[in-house]
Amino acid sequence: MMVLKDEHEAEEFFNRILLKCFKEQTELLMEVISSMKSDNQKEWDEDLWVDTSAAKKILKVKSNQKMQRLRDERDFNGIIISENGRKFLYYKPSLFAFLKNNIS
Repeated sequence: MMVLKDEHEAEEFFNRILLKCFKEQTELLMEVISSMKSDNQKEWDEDLWVDTSAAKKILKVKSNQKMQRLRDERDFNGIIISENGRKFLYYKPSLFAFLKNNIS
């Protein structure tokens, strides 16, 4: 058992314990936050890109020809599209920006 000589020594001892606890809690919290960020990042990345059918719903487009025209004009309309062969993914924020910029 440790015997503290005076009030100043007791205060220093208490502060060291508090600092150690604070460091341990901070490290634990940073691990939890890091884990949550990576999980949320995966969900966030997946939610940012949508397929053609979801893009058609967002844009309220019914025909494939209209979607083809939007793909052909993407340099002018600001819609960001990822193309892998015949599969297209649309960057959801760019679809909403397109709608916002084309309000009549």
